[in-house]
Amino acid sequence: MEGHKSPPSITLHAPPLTKKERRTMTILDLLQADGINPKPAGSTHGGEYASKCPWCGGKDRFRIWPYQGEGGNYWCRQCRKSGGTIRYLMEYRGMSYKDACTLLGRVP
Repeated sequence: MEGHKSPPSITLHAPPLTKKERRTMTILDLLQADGINPKPAGSTHGGEYASKCPWCGGKDRFRIWPYQGEGGNYWCRQCRKSGGTIRYLMEYRGMSYKDACTLLGRVP
C-alpha cells in the first residue's frame, strides 16, 4: 500500500508499584511450590497453618504464619526448625543467601 504510514511508536511507562501494591511471596507460597499443602489451623498472627514438617516429617507439628514479619515464619514443634522465607530457601532448597534474596525480590 503506497502512502500508508505506520502509527507512531508510543512507549507507556507504568509508575512503580507502591509497597502496598507489591505482593510479597510468603512462606506459604514457597511450601506449596514444594508440594507441601498446609491447612488452616487458627487465626493467630493473621492466620496459622499446619502441615507435616519438610525436615522431620512430623505430622501436623509444623506451624506456618504467612503474614507474620516479611513473608511469614515457620516453626516445627518436633525438630525445632524455625525461620522465615530466606532461611527456608537456604536450608530446604539449598540456595545461597544472595539467590534466596533475588528470588524473593529483596536486596541482599
